[in-house]
Amino acid sequence: MQATTASARATIEAFHARLAAAEKQQHQAWEQQDQQQFQDMYSPCNSSSTFHDLQCGHRIQTEYTASCGGLCARPVQGYPFVCPTCLIDVVRAEVALEGLTLKLNHNEAVEGAGSSQESEVRRVAEQYIAAMLRRGYRACKAVAKFDEPRLQFFDEFMRQDGFGGVEEECNKEEPVTPRKRPGTATAKKAKQNGSDQTPRTLDFRDSATGNAPPERKKKADMNQAAGGAMGGNPSQSVETWVNLPPESAATEAVRKAMEAFSLL
Repeated sequence: MQATTASARATIEAFHARLAAAEKQQHQAWEQQDQQQFQDMYSPCNSSSTFHDLQCGHRIQTEYTASCGGLCARPVQGYPFVCPTCLIDVVRAEVALEGLTLKLNHNEAVEGAGSSQESEVRRVAEQYIAAMLRRGYRACKAVAKFDEPRLQFFDEFMRQDGFGGVEEECNKEEPVTPRKRPGTATAKKAKQNGSDQTPRTLDFRDSATGNAPPERKKKADMNQAAGGAMGGNPSQSVETWVNLPPESAATEAVRKAMEAFSLL
């Protein structure tokens, strides 16, 4: 009787042990599958992801999952994606070049003539994007690039909630309260000899080219030569002639144009 009872208990315990082992194994398999799906979703250039790495080094994101194209880091046969980050630089350069050409041709910018720089940025962005989409390029948006899929997830999550993203939040600097070094509070100033008791304040604008380092002299000479060649004020720097539009304006123009043409 006792042997029969022990055998029955052993059979039941072995059955439950096998069930527990099978359930644990299945749970581990589900966890690995979920982890792999998460990795695929926030890693570039795979069938489960909306992210793609391009040959230019930038990362883009599509609205839905899409196959790779001819400009992806691992190119395949297919329509390429537009790189918004590269296009922003091109738009700024185009608008700056048009403004510089206008100044060179007319000796100076005519006040009120033509459209504003902001409208020029929008016009050039729309022109480029419309032409590229007609040629088969696919619309997308620029995103920050992270090697760790979890960081890519948090960056997207923060932006959807209206925050600046992982990079912007990490780059925010907290104000640092200046602290005195030990002993500086009790240090006494040495008395000055002579009638002039007021220390001379150094003016960095004095002798801008006379006592300047060789690099500053070279830049000042270049600006003066450029000013004479362009018929402008010799004191103006080259940067005042090559007036790049703000990056924020170009970014907004490219984003709006991309969204507008994608809906057509």
